[in-house]
Amino acid sequence: VLYPGSEDRSVSQEVAEQKPFLIVIVGANCVPLLERFGGIICLDSVYKLDRNRWPIWALVVEDSSGHGWPVAFLYSSSGRAETLARGLRIVRDHAEEKLSRKWTPIVMIDHDEAERAAAELLGWPIRLCEFHLSKAWRQALRQASRNGKLTSQS
Repeated sequence: VLYPGSEDRSVSQEVAEQKPFLIVIVGANCVPLLERFGGIICLDSVYKLDRNRWPIWALVVEDSSGHGWPVAFLYSSSGRAETLARGLRIVRDHAEEKLSRKWTPIVMIDHDEAERAAAELLGWPIRLCEFHLSKAWRQALRQASRNGKLTSQS
């Protein structure tokens, strides 16, 4: 648990913003899963599961049968990219220590800006999830059609 730091005796609002609460949970099977399937990881979040409405991120790998396997979870008081990158750095460092090699996965994300920015801060390549990409296209086309910006002559 990275909050508060050992030097902190109490947590003011200012400290909470400067040093967000962050828990990183790495599964016992993290390293074997990353070794076999960690070339591409899926990163996604959910909000509003607790009274504080804080984000929870999951890092998941997909095996050769198409099954998803969680390798880590991050829980934080901040949804900022810097905080997420800090948690991802912990997972990366753990993996690299155990794998004895550099680990730079391709990160599959939806349209979440913090996830994109966090991956970029780590220098990880990004791929957009096909499901979310096609959903965004359908919504944009529907909206353009409703607004009269899309006609059969366009």
